[in-house]
Amino acid sequence: MGDDTHSIPGVETGRGAERGGARALVVFGGRSAEHEVSVASGWAVAHGLSDAGYELVVAHIARDGTWRASGGEPDWSNPPNPLAWPTANPWSLLTQPEGAPDVLMAVLHGPPGEDGVIVALAQLAGVAYVGSGLLGSALCMDKTLTREVLDARGLAQTPWLGLHPGDAVPSLADVVERLGATVFVKPANLGSSIGISRVADPAAWEDALEQAFGYDDTVIVEAEVEGREVSVSVLGNRSEGFLVSETSETTPNHRFLDYADKYGRGAAMAHVPAPVTPELSERVKAHGRKVARALRVDGLARVDLFLVGADSGGTSTLLVNEVNTMPGFTAESTFPRMWAASGVQFPELVDRLCALALRRHGQRSVRTDPIGAATSNDATPPGPHALTIRAATEDHWVRIGELTVAAYSRVPGRPHLPDYDRELADTATRAQRLTLVVAENGRGEVVGTLGYYFVPGTNGRVGRARQIAVDPTAQGLGVGRALLEWAMARLQADGASEMLQRTAEYMQAAQALYRAAGFVRAPEWDEVQDDGPTLLGFHRYL
Repeated sequence: MGDDTHSIPGVETGRGAERGGARALVVFGGRSAEHEVSVASGWAVAHGLSDAGYELVVAHIARDGTWRASGGEPDWSNPPNPLAWPTANPWSLLTQPEGAPDVLMAVLHGPPGEDGVIVALAQLAGVAYVGSGLLGSALCMDKTLTREVLDARGLAQTPWLGLHPGDAVPSLADVVERLGATVFVKPANLGSSIGISRVADPAAWEDALEQAFGYDDTVIVEAEVEGREVSVSVLGNRSEGFLVSETSETTPNHRFLDYADKYGRGAAMAHVPAPVTPELSERVKAHGRKVARALRVDGLARVDLFLVGADSGGTSTLLVNEVNTMPGFTAESTFPRMWAASGVQFPELVDRLCALALRRHGQRSVRTDPIGAATSNDATPPGPHALTIRAATEDHWVRIGELTVAAYSRVPGRPHLPDYDRELADTATRAQRLTLVVAENGRGEVVGTLGYYFVPGTNGRVGRARQIAVDPTAQGLGVGRALLEWAMARLQADGASEMLQRTAEYMQAAQALYRAAGFVRAPEWDEVQDDGPTLLGFHRYL
């Protein structure tokens, strides 16, 4: 996957306004020690989404856990006063019949919140959410779990050890023997450099442990690394690949990047782009993608690395420091500054994040919602009936061609058209015009395929699904319906509000799905196909 912003569907342009006022719920604050940072980040995100054309509900979690929500459009000329807002019920905010959000962005730093509990609530409520799911969020929140997964994946990182509830606390001598003379002691589930101590002599060991355990029952001890601190940000979903930003480098004002360095007066601002060679920059970007995939990141993350050794060629070493699934979003924060340097300004950035969330939610719904009762006769092949919809790859092309030709050949009265069949089977050429997706059954067999695209000249407003083919042996599994719902969710997430409906009889069942999804029928210019015979039988397989 290259760095071209247009190479990943759904993140090529910001379309908040074109989505017709999608409603976003922005949550900030929280009960963690990073409360104030979260408030600043959340307010910036809300302002950015407002600029991008979203209808907003803004919710604040007080330090005591009380939820409050603003009413109406916030006053951007004044700082927020969330404690004056009326109290709110989080479940009601997500599920209220009138005004439920289309997407949630929980800009929470530290637990509970950044660890995945809020996105899990959104998933239960059936609301799209920005960022990683429960597992990815929890993995990246707990630094000991992060490092265990990275170790298992063979990704180099700073030497470390974890102290968990019930563990015997080692002596500093034992730690020094394992990690070296100077170490950092950190709460495992906190960020923003809160609760971190640098220990270089025995007198500081007990105080460092007491401070870290004051924030968390799990503590991580890491070896000090002499190297440059570089970062890269990712944007995208694992199923489609990640875009990567310009790299950054932060030089601490003190011995390490502490809270004052990040947020205090005279804070150490990251250099964006980092002063590294193009070759090293590409290495950092590739490593960021690899780390994000290993930790099940979706949506966004900032990957922090140490660069040890020379800064060019292959002699330098990249060590993973940490991965932040909800990095800071203040004006000074590194994440939005890296994307601004990459050509993505703040309102477009938060709009893209919501678009990614909406599309992933649509894909998940296809896999988890009922999509058709499986038949239970002896003719049904054994094995699971669950369907997975995924973007087609070159490995699928032969199967796509076979299914498409088979679908056309079953049209009653269709003459034998070998030249046209060869054209149908040329999926490599069709893939240049369409986005092709496939449906796989529980055994991983491709049982359906669909192509869709945005109609040229409509500014992404009008979509069309076409070239749908379903394996007749999969009848009763809801393959066609699943493919259409997946494509419609993708088109809607990317801004389409109208649908061209191709050949009335062929799309008879699909038209009902379009109407149910809220699509307006766009003017049609070829009710009769001009590129081949009509597919009369598809609706039987919906």
